[in-house]
Amino acid sequence: MPRLPRRPRLPDGIRVRVTVAAVLAVTAMLIMTGYALTASQRRLLTNNLDDGLRGHAAELVRQAVVLSADPSGGASPPAPLIGSGDDDAIAQIATSEGQVLNASANFLRQPALGPPGNQRLVQVRSVRLIPGEQTYRIFSQRSGPFVVHSASPLDDIEDSVAALRVGLVLAIPVVAALLGLLIWGLIGRTLQPVEAIRREVTDISGRSLHRRVPAPHGDDEIARLAHTMNAMLDRLEQAAHREQRFVADASHELRSPLTRMRTELEVDLLHPATADVAGTQRSLLAEIQQLQHLVEDLLVLARHDEEAEMETARTAYPAVDLDDIVLRETAELRRLGPCRIEVGAVSAAQVSGKAEDLRRVVRNLLDNARRHAHRVIIVSLTERDGLCRLTVTDDGSGVAPEVQERIFERFARADDARRGSDGGTGLGLAICREILRRHRGTIRVESNGQDGASFIVELPGRSLEHDEGSDRSSLSVQ
Repeated sequence: MPRLPRRPRLPDGIRVRVTVAAVLAVTAMLIMTGYALTASQRRLLTNNLDDGLRGHAAELVRQAVVLSADPSGGASPPAPLIGSGDDDAIAQIATSEGQVLNASANFLRQPALGPPGNQRLVQVRSVRLIPGEQTYRIFSQRSGPFVVHSASPLDDIEDSVAALRVGLVLAIPVVAALLGLLIWGLIGRTLQPVEAIRREVTDISGRSLHRRVPAPHGDDEIARLAHTMNAMLDRLEQAAHREQRFVADASHELRSPLTRMRTELEVDLLHPATADVAGTQRSLLAEIQQLQHLVEDLLVLARHDEEAEMETARTAYPAVDLDDIVLRETAELRRLGPCRIEVGAVSAAQVSGKAEDLRRVVRNLLDNARRHAHRVIIVSLTERDGLCRLTVTDDGSGVAPEVQERIFERFARADDARRGSDGGTGLGLAICREILRRHRGTIRVESNGQDGASFIVELPGRSLEHDEGSDRSSLSVQ
């Protein structure tokens, strides 16, 4: 039988902790609510009872006035008083000296109840009249020479509160249990996409960077997490492809000169009599210089890649006089020859950046022009509207339009047939683009593919960067 797919195991740790915390919090709230509810019910019923006793006490005051005006002088005993509604309710009329004048039938032979304390006119209290028996709520009121008492037992109130308390004791655990089950299920459904993402990420390796985590529908936090992780995987895949291509290209570039050097040495060793030792040494020296340039360019690219990974915000670069760099590098190029160097307009251009990196950009552009120019190289530097523009033009064979963007890639050249024969490493223009990107600059080539090529570099001037910084500061202050 085919095995059913195993459901992803949910992260029970978070699930249990959140469920327990939620159940405990809700249970505590329910207990406090139940306590407040029972206290509120007790207070409400007690207030209702006090209102009834107060009204009954007013009726007893009227009966006390009638009793004091009895012309019979008390020859015949008055009828017993009637309590306030309940059969167990009691009523009593007494004098201030403690003589009982009349009482309810269930309280005829009892002594007079105590008057309101501290000479108060009215007092409400809860008293256990007989030890071990039920508690009464007594309303006592002074009226002239009389003290009237109206009392009713609190057993109905206690029974009602007890019933409510029992109901809450039974209901709170049930509600808490149902709430726990609901939260457990909801958290499980919520965390299933997270567990699916975790399982997928666990299975992704360096050879399966094409895989992506499942992204749930919607725009909640988990969906955004999945999209963020997929974007990260996209970047990792692109970086891995670039690294593989970089390693392959670097290996090819290193293998070619090493192969030529080995061949020349093997030929000299096989034919020592006809070997041209001086010629071999000159050839090996040229190859070693080429390898040295290649290694230096690789180190520059590696350094810039590392800085780009670590940099979180644009560095505040110092001011650099780009015109001084251009003039020094063109003077060095004239010394090397053989092309004629024509320096056009060179304006005073100050930019923000690293002087060594900007010097490498100018040197790489001039070296590229020297290797491809036939007779003349034209260099100009202008500044307009806060933008510095460096132009290096050669009269070489030009760059075809379809490869004008590709020549800025690593180990790329405009003509693959000239690979290894023009003295370049295929990294100079790529280094220029990486450096300019970190300096907020751009580089492009203009050529019709025949009559030479013009490489144009544009960098924001120092004054323009100050203006942009002031605008950002004023916006942040506002």
